[in-house]
Amino acid sequence: MNQTQKTIFSIHLKKATGKLTFIKDEMKKEIFFKKGQPIYVDSTVRSEALGQILLKEGRISEEQFKSTLDLMIKTGKRQGECLAELGYLSAYEIYQALETQMDKKFQNCLLIEDAESEFLEGEDFIREVPEFQIDVFHVMLDYFALTLDSDRIQSLPLDVAYKMTPVGKTYLNNVKMLPQESKIVRFLDGKTSLEDLLNRVDGDHDFTRLFITVLLGLKFVDKANLQKVSFSKPLEKPIEEKKAPKDAPKSVDESKKSVDKQNTSPIYMWAIKLGKPLQDMLDIKPRMTKAQIQRNFDKIVRELSLDQIEKQYQAKEREIAQSVLDRLSMALAVFTNDALIKLYMNSQAQKDKKEIPPKILSEVHIQKSKVFLLNKDFARTIVEIQKAIDIDAKEPSYFVMMSDCLLKQSAHENIEYPRAIVDNLKKAIELDPNYLDAFFELGTFYKMTKDMEKARDYFSKCVDLNPNHAQANSELRLLNRRIAENKKASGALFSGLFKSKKK
Repeated sequence: MNQTQKTIFSIHLKKATGKLTFIKDEMKKEIFFKKGQPIYVDSTVRSEALGQILLKEGRISEEQFKSTLDLMIKTGKRQGECLAELGYLSAYEIYQALETQMDKKFQNCLLIEDAESEFLEGEDFIREVPEFQIDVFHVMLDYFALTLDSDRIQSLPLDVAYKMTPVGKTYLNNVKMLPQESKIVRFLDGKTSLEDLLNRVDGDHDFTRLFITVLLGLKFVDKANLQKVSFSKPLEKPIEEKKAPKDAPKSVDESKKSVDKQNTSPIYMWAIKLGKPLQDMLDIKPRMTKAQIQRNFDKIVRELSLDQIEKQYQAKEREIAQSVLDRLSMALAVFTNDALIKLYMNSQAQKDKKEIPPKILSEVHIQKSKVFLLNKDFARTIVEIQKAIDIDAKEPSYFVMMSDCLLKQSAHENIEYPRAIVDNLKKAIELDPNYLDAFFELGTFYKMTKDMEKARDYFSKCVDLNPNHAQANSELRLLNRRIAENKKASGALFSGLFKSKKK
């Protein structure tokens, strides 16, 4: 660990309360601790601002981002307040985004080097800051997973046993660990070699090595003198086979093993997880927020390039990659929607667990469409949304999403807006006459196509449905002013045509 990481973790372990400040050139970062737990991170780094993070993740558009900044300048309010006031995100969505922002800010603090630091202890420093739950151990684990040299992780000797230190035991007893992490810790007894441990722990061996490497760095485990121990179920010894002559041709089985060893694509490791419980796909833990689940999903999709399956995978791997994306999308859809959780649990309680409810299947296609839309793969986005519509043609939000995709595709490719944009939005209104999002999208469409009168009508309908819709009210005021200016200008031109000339 570098000096910054040691300082942060020392305060964390000592359960101190106060403010830790880092200053380097124009950068200033502050971490607020309450009994050793980081509760808030403040930063002057522009890329760590809430709006920048939401923009990068595609949660808000460039235009919405600029509108938020304008309102911040005018009112002096925080970015989250402005996002809610303009109607871009709900209060709950903003809270989730703030939780994600805190984790990212804290993780970025671990990268700081050669900075001046000062820790001021006392409760007075944290009285006026909001409190967020930052999972220090798992944020650091994610950080080391991205930064540790793979050679260092793989170099752990197989014939060495590891034993938990008293500090490590005390700390991990208070951490909500994943099932695989708990299994690993159970065998850190000073008697089980790494080779035996890998044989006894299901799952990704690379993760097991990473986990132990991190514990070593934190001094939560020590190497121990290996002692032989008899287990209740001894490890099975492989049957010795007669060695064939060096020049002998390889059998079919041996050739297959040789190919398998050369196959290092991580997608094969994920294929093993397909048969495991749905929550294991995204490492979902108790009391995990929806934002954290979404973040896990985004990270896996990015690491496995599941948004570019056709480009990144060979033909034989694509089917596996597609199955992994399907399963991950189902986990995200189910565990970020309370209604779908109940529906899924009820379906699993039935005798035939293979039958997935249609509503869940349609939402899986919607989640996949969002993956492709972020990558501006409009063709695949449209295919996935259409599959969702084919399953559930009575869900108005699907038609709004289709129109939104077509609108973005037209703007991106600089092509004429298709008639289907309006048709889909009117279909959504037909299904739900009070579906506010459809009216707002229609207002946006007609504003983009310069039909100010129609745009005003649809934004007016939005305000009728929700008088507090800040963005619709803002658009309506702007349109009323423009229409009035246009009428005034055209009136002046018209009167000028018939004005008599002075003799």
